[in-house]
Amino acid sequence: MTGDDVPRFTDASFAFFKDLAANNRTDWFDAHRSDFDESVDAPFQAVLVALSDRLAYVPVSLRGSKETCFRMRRDVRFTQDKTPYVLNRSALLTRSGRKTEAGPVFYLQFASGGGMMFCGFHALDTASLNPMRRRIVERADSFDDALVVLGDAGFSLTREDQLSTMPSGFEAEKDHRHADILKLKTLGVRQVLPRTAWTSGDVVGRAETMAKATMPLLAFFD
Repeated sequence: MTGDDVPRFTDASFAFFKDLAANNRTDWFDAHRSDFDESVDAPFQAVLVALSDRLAYVPVSLRGSKETCFRMRRDVRFTQDKTPYVLNRSALLTRSGRKTEAGPVFYLQFASGGGMMFCGFHALDTASLNPMRRRIVERADSFDDALVVLGDAGFSLTREDQLSTMPSGFEAEKDHRHADILKLKTLGVRQVLPRTAWTSGDVVGRAETMAKATMPLLAFFD
């Protein structure tokens, strides 16, 4: 499937979330559910199908569907903000095609301003991170190779989720060439998607490019 085969997002797609922000109520959403289905959900599902097809035969295959989409309805039990709906449409692509799977993910989000995507390992706990950190230390040259592929494609690891000091058990690696990466709790690549990526259908190609550039990183930890 090419970008030309993917239904385009339109001004109505972006307007839906702008209007929802101003009318974040169950009665409004119910009255405009057909707008959501036609302008937002249908093209979003088409993107998931197209991207899953393109990532079916890569070293770490990833797939998503309606079942891997996040709920529009918010969980308001433990927050003062009681508005019922999130202001984006988002989903995961995983190896099994199940949203609850641990491991590498591709996250895709559409919102009124455009959206974003992420590929990698997100917000890992210490038990998951430490074996990965040891592999980076022990196989630093192979890890360099994965970073080179990322860099050649114009990407770099996101640094948004980083410890201020060396993680426990890795203090002796403070002078390692990857010491800053050992502090990361998220190992992946993030990129903002402008509105034009969605309206042109280029979102599938952009996502495919980022996912394939990240494959050596995902495979390194496999």
